[in-house]
Amino acid sequence: MRIFIRLIFCAIFLSLLTRHIHAQELNEKIDEVMDQYVKLDQFSGCVLVAKDGEILYAKAFGEANKDHHVKNTLNTKFNIGSIGKTFTGIAIMQLVEQGKLKVTDPASKHLEDFPYGDKITIHHL
Repeated sequence: MRIFIRLIFCAIFLSLLTRHIHAQELNEKIDEVMDQYVKLDQFSGCVLVAKDGEILYAKAFGEANKDHHVKNTLNTKFNIGSIGKTFTGIAIMQLVEQGKLKVTDPASKHLEDFPYGDKITIHHL
């Protein structure tokens, strides 16, 4: 849970930075903040900042395997565990807000050939 809170903090912090800083300043500020977290052994992963579909910043920090000193890359695969459920839930609710689906829709309406899709709703998922 502490890691999730740190990730949310970093996401909010980085989104606020993009509003007031030019690209070079943004890169330097993100590097500075993330390097501090890495030195304190409180972050290991990748950071991506995008605006209007354009990637402004992408960099990997820390190690994928500390025992063998394997550094993270932008292609490192991470075991994100249950946090994927949170992102999926948010994405579904955004689609509900946009009127593209309802939580009461049967799963079969959006997922063809889904087993028992006419008995399971989006809400159940």
